[in-house]
Amino acid sequence: MSDRPTLRFLSGDRAEEVVPLSGPTFTVGRRPGNSLQIADPSVSGRHAELTLDDLGLVVQDLGSTNGTRVDGERVVEERVQPGAILRFGNIELRFEDGSEPPLAAAPAGAMALELEEPEAAGSIDADKLAASRRGSRALPLVILVLGLGAAAAWWFLRGEGSASGGGAAADGRTQVTPPSGELLLASYSFEADAGEWGPLDDAPRVFDTARSARRSGAVGLAAELAAGTGVQVHASPLVRVGEGRLQASVAWRASEGSARVRLATELLSTREDGPRPLILRTQWRSPSEDWSEELLPLEVPPGYDRARVLLEAEALGAAPAEGGEGGGAESVAVVHVDDASLVPMGRSASVLELGTRTLLASGAPTAHLTLVDVQRLLLPSIRRTDEGPFEVSSDPRGARLKASGAGRWSVRTASTGAESGVRTLGEGGSSSHPATFERSAVHTLLIGSGRELVALRCEGGAAVAGRPLAGGGWDLELDLPVSGALVVQVTFQQELSEALQLASAARKATREGRVGEALQAWQSLLDSAPYDQEVTAEAEAGLAALAQEARVELGALEETIARARFFRLTDGYRDAIASADALAQRYGGTEIAEQARSLIAPTEAELDALELGREEDELARLEAIRLALLGQGQVLLADAVQELLNQKQGGGR
Repeated sequence: MSDRPTLRFLSGDRAEEVVPLSGPTFTVGRRPGNSLQIADPSVSGRHAELTLDDLGLVVQDLGSTNGTRVDGERVVEERVQPGAILRFGNIELRFEDGSEPPLAAAPAGAMALELEEPEAAGSIDADKLAASRRGSRALPLVILVLGLGAAAAWWFLRGEGSASGGGAAADGRTQVTPPSGELLLASYSFEADAGEWGPLDDAPRVFDTARSARRSGAVGLAAELAAGTGVQVHASPLVRVGEGRLQASVAWRASEGSARVRLATELLSTREDGPRPLILRTQWRSPSEDWSEELLPLEVPPGYDRARVLLEAEALGAAPAEGGEGGGAESVAVVHVDDASLVPMGRSASVLELGTRTLLASGAPTAHLTLVDVQRLLLPSIRRTDEGPFEVSSDPRGARLKASGAGRWSVRTASTGAESGVRTLGEGGSSSHPATFERSAVHTLLIGSGRELVALRCEGGAAVAGRPLAGGGWDLELDLPVSGALVVQVTFQQELSEALQLASAARKATREGRVGEALQAWQSLLDSAPYDQEVTAEAEAGLAALAQEARVELGALEETIARARFFRLTDGYRDAIASADALAQRYGGTEIAEQARSLIAPTEAELDALELGREEDELARLEAIRLALLGQGQVLLADAVQELLNQKQGGGR
């Protein structure tokens, strides 16, 4: 056996990368803390263990899901010879005994180029994290040393010089100083400059380094938490990020008392017009006395260029009583944290491709979505308010999101496309909301316009609360029925066609004087199809103009009735009745028509009363004439007036 055994990647994003082995044991797996971390879904968290001895290499599978193979054969434990092909899940590597030219013998320029490759993942474990800052600070010196020859490069990679901060850990894991493209800092493993971690907003410092808190390396992070003091947050330094996948991870345990913890990552933008800070979290966990690992896969949407890890912890149990110790044994908890990391995981993994738009997922299972259009951020955040997982499936209009249990969702919109506010559709039609609002029984929310239009459809209806954000965008809270799903709609051909047809019908009816039909068409467009901003604006303007015209005509009709009533004009009443009937015909099917019709009956009653009153006055006048004639002895004339009276009283005219 050579004293320089290695593993060479034959497949995956790291093909041709060479990783030196050191013994006696060397672990392979997907999670941080392994001697060789392989960030591939087919690789188990702790997949296999390799043991070096004088006879060669022994490979032992650690109960992995997808198995370990040697030269194509699945094995549980197998001794392998140089040149053997090892397969962990879908990733193949070749075991080499060092007879090939060492990787470090490559020209210095080539090595420097490899170190700067952003996609390189390296061998990531807790001890490597501890050494990363020292290695990154010494990087120019390392490259110079590499240029001097293979021996110096080998010394660097094996970590036999203290300047690199690498070397073989006490448990045999290999340390490899991470390439500069990786988002690794020594302070993430708390081995160096851990003081860069700190509380937020000048809060008291609760977490600090301690040897008793270590899981690997020399120190870990410890926090003594008092019940009743709320959630304590400890934040890492900010690091530069680009679009793509990240994975935050941490190991923790509770050595005393009862506590809950969770891992979070905050994304920020340094651009003045960039999106607002975005925090993605795991669910709360209750750590036990044994170390457990937590992973948080996430996407970096367009516009974000900085990230940091947040550790959140809170003691459970009763708080001490005021003026006394109180609270019992559960009032204080001690939490230990170690092996924190934040590493790039390659290109973005879209959940669904929706034409030019893409849904990007974070969490495993999915607990957070981001909607982008090419390089434009549309919805930075779609998640459940309890931050639990949900299922994503295809829908003819976009994507369907379904969660078990509570149906409360939180959606954040980008500043672009939301300047005009949010429009809701539900019982009673649609409403535009330029400011904070609450509305129940909403079946659709419209955000943005044109190419940036997005609709959120709430199955079963939802109570919605919206709050505009400083600098643009909205925070939306949607409370759906437990059985309901949320549909993210991105295609609107049918709705836009309906809107254009209604607009065309409204314009034609207006030209032909069928004002009621025009009003109905514009109102239907606003209630069911306000999907085109220009057409919607035309509908609102057309509706307002026709409504104003109707109010003017109703006002004129009421004035005509008032004039007829004042001057007791039967012809005036008859004109008002005819005008009201014509108005009801023109505005048929609308509220205006109903108002016009409601005036006809009382106006006819007033006309009848006026005409009846005038007949009674005429009879009284004739009776007075008859009596006067009799008084003058004009009997024949009085009889003629009596005959006329008899005719009128009998219904004659």
